[in-house]
Amino acid sequence: MNVADSEVVNAIMQGEGYTLTDDIQKADAIFVNTCSIRDNAEQRVFGRLSYFQSLKKKNRNVLIGVIGCMAERLQDELVKNYGVDFVAGPDAYLDLPNLVGAAEKGEKVVNVNFPPLKLTKTLFRHASAKAFRALSVLCAVAIIFVPIALCLTPVGANAVAM
Repeated sequence: MNVADSEVVNAIMQGEGYTLTDDIQKADAIFVNTCSIRDNAEQRVFGRLSYFQSLKKKNRNVLIGVIGCMAERLQDELVKNYGVDFVAGPDAYLDLPNLVGAAEKGEKVVNVNFPPLKLTKTLFRHASAKAFRALSVLCAVAIIFVPIALCLTPVGANAVAM
């Protein structure tokens, strides 16, 4: 799901005028898309955050954000111990432009809240079909509990510089 989430985040940020760059040195913001299923993945995220902090010493204006399920779970630790500027859980991606805007003003911001959602039969069917399609395409191992789907992949962090 990291690839799918990265594409969603990219689309949201492009809608706000950001462009994707392959050169991390030119990035205004670095998004670390995380998975919290495996400890090894989390350790790689911590290592990457140390590297990104070294980039921040060279360019104080670059913002570092952590998004995804690990961000949701370790929000306070990421801000306090790793100097992260913004944190967004997987259900707060639509708020990323606001979080980045606040971080640009020097605020440390976190949004890991679930948006209010009225679950209807149509929405449930649509979400279930979409989740199953994503699981069948993107996951190495899919464990499905009705009505919850959990995707387990050996994917660590994908740094998406925007």
